[in-house]
Amino acid sequence: RVRVLLNKICPENLKTIVDLLADIELHKAEELELVIRIIFGKALAEPHYCKTYADMVFALSSRYPKFPPEREGEKGQNFTRVLLNTVQEEFENLPT
Repeated sequence: RVRVLLNKICPENLKTIVDLLADIELHKAEELELVIRIIFGKALAEPHYCKTYADMVFALSSRYPKFPPEREGEKGQNFTRVLLNTVQEEFENLPT
């Protein structure tokens, strides 16, 4: 469903898409990670909508739940943490 919504994104319908994405219930941190990876992949594939994706990520950052740590001593997962981890992994995988 996330991909279907992202296929329709444009600056004019950003608020609607954000609302629909935020309405998707996430029950586990892994589901949040999957949603963010899909969003990040689409943003990389469609640089002409870079500002729209940036605005979308900013809007979604406060709309998804925070998930508690899976193990003691770990940090919980929230939208911003998962997004930063995704960006870092992508950066580290760039060819040198």
